[in-house]
Formats: sequence, structure tokens, C-alpha cells
Amino acid sequence: IDSTPSVLWEYYCKTKGAPRPITDRTDYLYKLLIPKQGKIDKKGIHFKGLTYINYDDEDLLGRMYRAQNKKYALSVRYDPRDNSRIYYTDSVGNMVYAELNEGVGWQGDIKGLTFKETRDYFKMIAVKNKEARQRNEEIDAMRADLVEDIVETAKANSPTYAETTNMKKVREQEKQLIN
Repeated sequence: IDSTPSVLWEYYCKTKGAPRPITDRTDYLYKLLIPKQGKIDKKGIHFKGLTYINYDDEDLLGRMYRAQNKKYALSVRYDPRDNSRIYYTDSVGNMVYAELNEGVGWQGDIKGLTFKETRDYFKMIAVKNKEARQRNEEIDAMRADLVEDIVETAKANSPTYAETTNMKKVREQEKQLIN
């Protein structure tokens, strides 16, 4: 068999039959996407740490309202090249999509990234949070040492307990001394 594309095409058509035509383009594109499970709750559809919503799908909005604090599974499909949309079928069976909810403040910053870049972003944020926790613990330790030093200095300056007799007179003398 000659390896030119036209000869290969003719050979394949003779042995396997002609390729099937694409009758429903939307269904074809939906089947090309990667299937996964998402979760629905009152905030929207959660998928891979992101929240999606479709305000035009009243069935989805009703399911979100009924879910309240519970989470229900939803079969979704996604394009790994873009995190701004996920696709699912509505109650009628039509393919619809849900957009990334930019109402969640930080999600607007990562819209349009690939899912791999999104995963890397989450890893970077986890590292930064870990560093910030360590820095805060160091600051708290330094603050505790500073307070302890202040207390020790105060104890060294006045090693005896406060005198409770003639307090009014002693305070007056202290004010005069300060002035």
C-alpha cells in the first residue's frame, strides 16, 4: 500500500467502510469532552476546587436551592484547555454550560487558565499559605519573648510588691517626681 493520504483513505474505506457522518455537531463536541463528576450545592457546581454557575438554567438554580447544605453529584464534562466553562446536560437532555463564578473574588484572577495551570496555582497558594503560617508563628514567638522581657525588666526595676498603704500620698509624690 502506498503511504500517500489519498491511497490510505481509499484502502480504509474499502476495508472498513466509509466513516460515519457527523449528524449532531453539539452531541459530537460533547462526547469529545472529558467526563468527570462534579457536586451541586447552594453555591453552584463545584469541580476541581472551582465554582461554576449558569443563571439561565432554571432547573439548575432549583436544584441548587433544594440542595442547601447538602451536595449532590452531577455528571459534567470539561475541556482541559480552559477552566472558564464546564458542560453538562440539562433536564431535557440538551448540552448546556456553566461559567466560572467570578463572584468568588479570587476566581476572576484565574479565569481562562488551563486546568493544569489552575492545579499549579493551587499548589503555589498552598506553599505561600504554609510560609505565611510559619512566619506568623515566628512573629508570635518574638512577641511572646518581647512581652516576657518587658515583664522581667519591670520586675527587676521594682523587686518588691506594691505598697498598699498611703496610696494617695505616694501617687501624688510620683506625679510630682514625673513633672
